[in-house]
Amino acid sequence: MNFKFEHNDYKSKECEIEIYSNEEGIVVKFFNKETEPKEDKIIDYVYVDTGYGYLSLKRKGEDAILSGLLKKDFFSNSSIIHQAIDLVSKLLPNLEDAYIPYNIERIQIYDSDNWTGETSEEIKENE
Repeated sequence: MNFKFEHNDYKSKECEIEIYSNEEGIVVKFFNKETEPKEDKIIDYVYVDTGYGYLSLKRKGEDAILSGLLKKDFFSNSSIIHQAIDLVSKLLPNLEDAYIPYNIERIQIYDSDNWTGETSEEIKENE
């Protein structure tokens, strides 16, 4: 599903979203479909991009809580973050009058390590 973020005096941004759900709540992944591995390209090593971030909405009785991580590179201003919050808050039914506090971390990645199927034995040896 495609979602478009709009901001006054700022270019619009688009991304794909995937929604994962169960009876407790949902998780929404924001990502660029073009960076996803194609089926015929999945072999021994595949780099799977983590996307632009995730938001989780969990039902708590008649209310809910919202949490997640959003990458600063894409979620570059508060307007875009609030649009994501609004989108996710409306995805679970019967929460129109619910109290939904949230805690979202906007992150910027400076350093990272990647673990893939190719490196799992090396990781086990170094633990």
